[in-house]
Amino acid sequence: MKYLADDSLEAATQCSEGLRKAQAYAVEQFKKAGLEPAGSDGFYQPVSFMQYELDESKSSLALVANGETRPLPCGRSVFQHKSHA
Repeated sequence: MKYLADDSLEAATQCSEGLRKAQAYAVEQFKKAGLEPAGSDGFYQPVSFMQYELDESKSSLALVANGETRPLPCGRSVFQHKSHA
């Protein structure tokens, strides 16, 4: 998981070089584990993804726990990783 989460893979977005590197790494690990391919093309098989775009002006985000609602700001900043130096 550490390798697959590494920034060098460019978040392994669809059709990126990072995705191709992540795929090759996974196949290599499967082979080392002695697994047999079961995809439509060896270890590979087509997978469809659906993508949605958030309209922040019409959206809200909140945490709800024990009957208490805590509104959160929308946007990427909520999910950005903060480094501790």
